[in-house]
Amino acid sequence: MRTRAVSRIIYEKVYFMGDDTWMGLYPKSFTKAWPYPSFDVWDLHTVDDGVIKNLFPVLQGEEGHWDLCIAHFLGVDHAGHR
Repeated sequence: MRTRAVSRIIYEKVYFMGDDTWMGLYPKSFTKAWPYPSFDVWDLHTVDDGVIKNLFPVLQGEEGHWDLCIAHFLGVDHAGHR
């Protein structure tokens, strides 16, 4: 997959947290990942709470060094589908 190859050249360590759809779209692309189930559009909290729980420790360096951190909040998107 070209996207994965390019992202690995630019960013050695990529962290991801949020919508588990990313894991299916970009398998093996993340050094560390915290995926959360995302198909229940009525659930506005599970994904976002998981991102918040993990984001600040990552930003504070508690999870090691990273080059790119993707934090995909989903609640606002799900609210739009109601």
